[in-house]
Amino acid sequence: MHSWKILFVFFFFLYSSVSGADEVQSMPEGVMATRGQGVVTPAEFDATVSKIPAGHQAAALRDPERVRTILANILLTSQLAADARDEEFGQADSQIELRMKMAAETEFANAWLEHKVNSAPDADYVSMAREYYLLNPKDFEVGPRVDVTHLLVSNKERTTEEAKLLAESYLEKINADPSDFDELVKLYSEDPSVLSNGGRFTEVKIGTMVKPFETAAFSLENTGDFSELVKTRYGYHIIRLDKTHPSYILPYEEVAKRIEQAQAKEHRERVRMDYLTALASEPTNISDEEIVAMIGRYFDLGELQPQSPPPDKE
Repeated sequence: MHSWKILFVFFFFLYSSVSGADEVQSMPEGVMATRGQGVVTPAEFDATVSKIPAGHQAAALRDPERVRTILANILLTSQLAADARDEEFGQADSQIELRMKMAAETEFANAWLEHKVNSAPDADYVSMAREYYLLNPKDFEVGPRVDVTHLLVSNKERTTEEAKLLAESYLEKINADPSDFDELVKLYSEDPSVLSNGGRFTEVKIGTMVKPFETAAFSLENTGDFSELVKTRYGYHIIRLDKTHPSYILPYEEVAKRIEQAQAKEHRERVRMDYLTALASEPTNISDEEIVAMIGRYFDLGELQPQSPPPDKE
């Protein structure tokens, strides 16, 4: 979709859904949003969006509520700044002027760092992904899974003891004639999902069900085996093992793109850290006397705990 169409959707959502507004007021030319003295221009919005990592921009800009939040934050800053200017705040305050200069320096430095990282040559992510896949097969293992059918006697509208007695009566019938199980599930299971799935759960993975149910399901050894009564917070279950699925490693083709993206992210992070480390490793000239003098501007040096001398080097 072209950028102007995306902006049209955002504008429509923003101005047509304002709570309590009978009629949307027209915006001044070149203005995206206003509130009080706060103003946001499209250029200011673009500048804010440019600070969002490229991989996250699409998620942010496709959600009108998140766009509204971004605009609200910019507006609040604009309102605060407008009030400050009205009160002529900070005009003769050298510290505030210096803080503004340092804030601009921080933004400039961050923008340069992102440029430095993003303009670094790409690595061979395809080869890196293939190597990672071969060296880390466990990362791509799909664990054992089971297909099961269960009958639930709920304790929601009966006591736990009543639920247990009723479940025991069903278990007796099943033990007498296991072929009746599917019919008993349809007639008596109180799991709300039974109407849609007939009590069947397919390819259940470890960690996806409540623990007692999971433990019982994965303890069954042979297809057609039934559990004893299994108590969970929902009531009592009778579980039948329908099928087992062994572990397997996902084919490389299914995970290649995901690994390549991860390798690209790690590569950019290495570039970032290598550059920052190189800067930080340059000779640093820090005067201990100046540090102590600076501390003395804020505290009485006589009240400070003396530092222990560094240990002698062998």
